[in-house]
Amino acid sequence: MPYTEAQALLDEDYPDGWRYYWNSINVPELSDELIERLAEHAAAAPSPHSTVDVWYQGGAMARVGEEETAFADRSEPYLLGIEANWEDEGSSQENVACVREVFADARSFSGGGVYLNFPGFLEDGEQLLHEGYGKNYERLVEVKTKYDPTNLFRLNANIAPRPRAGSGPRG
Repeated sequence: MPYTEAQALLDEDYPDGWRYYWNSINVPELSDELIERLAEHAAAAPSPHSTVDVWYQGGAMARVGEEETAFADRSEPYLLGIEANWEDEGSSQENVACVREVFADARSFSGGGVYLNFPGFLEDGEQLLHEGYGKNYERLVEVKTKYDPTNLFRLNANIAPRPRAGSGPRG
């Protein structure tokens, strides 16, 4: 299947013009208490299009060593994808607040770790990057410094290169 076709598979689920705010967190188990809390949060979501998705991260994915790729700690078997999906711009604040509340509550069930494809608005900056890349963060800074010292590729969950002596801000 062509790449563009694969990228379009979920277009119907996420229409242009809607608003989206997503976050994620790893959890070691789906305890009854966690499931109950997630169900309560889902029922209270301001938008009927919002979801809490449970992604299984076991199998072959979990057998890759933490330092073998940029994607860090794969030891937790579940990832909670907390999605606010809504149509009305006027309800943005309450939808974003809902995801943040679920995320904060889920932290009590987590040993840490996030998936950087669901980064909120990247408002947690360096903390988010450290939590997403784990032990790989410093190695990725070195790669970025070597191959992109001017930080050209920065419109993402950016790892900034180390500044060179006498250089200015890093964008």
